[in-house]
Amino acid sequence: PPILDADFTLLDGNRRVAACQYILKSDEFDTDAKRRAEYIYVWQLTENRTSDDVYNVIITLNFEPPYKKDWPDYVKARKVYEAWQNMTMLDPTAGDQSQLETRRSIANQFALKLSDVTRFIKMVKWAEDFEEYHINVENRDTYEVKHRANRYFQYFDELSKGTTPGTVQYELERDEGLKNLVFDLLYEGKFKNWSQIRELKYIYDDKGGLETLSQAQKETNLATARRRVEDAMAIARAAKAERRELAANDRIETFVAWLEDLPPKTFRDTITSENLERLLRALRLVEPLVKAAKSSQKGKA
Repeated sequence: PPILDADFTLLDGNRRVAACQYILKSDEFDTDAKRRAEYIYVWQLTENRTSDDVYNVIITLNFEPPYKKDWPDYVKARKVYEAWQNMTMLDPTAGDQSQLETRRSIANQFALKLSDVTRFIKMVKWAEDFEEYHINVENRDTYEVKHRANRYFQYFDELSKGTTPGTVQYELERDEGLKNLVFDLLYEGKFKNWSQIRELKYIYDDKGGLETLSQAQKETNLATARRRVEDAMAIARAAKAERRELAANDRIETFVAWLEDLPPKTFRDTITSENLERLLRALRLVEPLVKAAKSSQKGKA
């Protein structure tokens, strides 16, 4: 049953109540159907309830494992972000450890994993950047922008990944023009799926890929624009592979020289067993490739 506060404020069950109201006001339903929807059984908090009781009704029924349709991630994330803002405002100069404890507290409060709280906070920050750009720079309708931000909310998860050079978030935050270009494409639905956001890490330093992505931004036909985006990703991936191939000799030479200079005791005392296993697997992997390549080179000679 829907749950009401002591003052009759609806705390849980808005969709169920809205469905009943729709039946009562719509011509699609007969008198018998309207009679069944006219009165519904509800639970109501007593006048002795506390603010925590009210809060727990909302959180427990929408964040803990439910037996009904979940709130969308964008709703949960904004609730989490609101709590994060309220708690960090109490101590704006808090260090990393203090902020970690704050996120842990929010995770317990919302019955979420710590990683989910961190992810939600990052996603909402990117959603706010998206909204600020389209509302204040592009002068688009506020409600339409917020609707698009909610619609494409999962894309902000990919946009918020990476803090080192060559990762999506790092490169977009470093290049405002590229960031705005991506926001334009996202607003217009020109990314075919969110996994294409991940491939932006191949685009940031590729002239051909960036030019094709700009063409997608200017293209008015959605299907053609999406093909342009796919082309841009393919161009950048190919260029990245070519650069890696050309750099192979230099990388191998550097690695081998470093490996040969490494004291034997380092393998015993310093390198972890996990990394030793990884190194051994890599060497086993390349051994047949090296033999095949040497045999091919001898044949050509």
